[in-house]
Amino acid sequence: MSAPVPGSDTAAVQKAVAELIRALGLDAASEPELGETPARVADLYREIFGGFDPAQSPDVATFPHDGQGDIVLVRDIPFHSLCVHHFVPFFGRALIAYLPGDELLGISAMARLLDTYARRPQLQERIGQQIADHIERVAKPRGVAVILEARHLCMEMRGIRRVRHGRDPDRARRTRRSSLGADAAVRAGAGALGSQPP
Repeated sequence: MSAPVPGSDTAAVQKAVAELIRALGLDAASEPELGETPARVADLYREIFGGFDPAQSPDVATFPHDGQGDIVLVRDIPFHSLCVHHFVPFFGRALIAYLPGDELLGISAMARLLDTYARRPQLQERIGQQIADHIERVAKPRGVAVILEARHLCMEMRGIRRVRHGRDPDRARRTRRSSLGADAAVRAGAGALGSQPP
């Protein structure tokens, strides 16, 4: 029997959230708005953990290609995820580029891969690695590059409380695999990606 998909046992999540509310010293009787919070949080986690569900894994289509030609690049793809350390959001935009070999990806594939790997507790660096691995596995490109730039609420709400003023390069994470062409795509797109805040 296979293990349940994380986040799918809404009854258990509701119970845990209700216990957390009590452990924090909050009282649903005196704060009626808390009454439905366990159910709302359970529904939220079921949705944002959707990347774990095998049924939602993207069926990435590929098309024959002659192994020649230019870089395929999609930029400014929005994403949001959940910090695996603190369970608070981080969110931003991505640039995904690859230099095709014998296969081309459908143009929506990169956005769907980003959505799948972001919808789970994550590290920003790991999302880029997983996307690059997936593209290499299904399309065998001559090179692939991923940039994710994000705001991390675990930094902005607690600890050093770092507030963003303009571009902050510490939040840009890059994954590159082989190919000078893919690196050229990163250089070409990085300026555009960093021209606006996430």
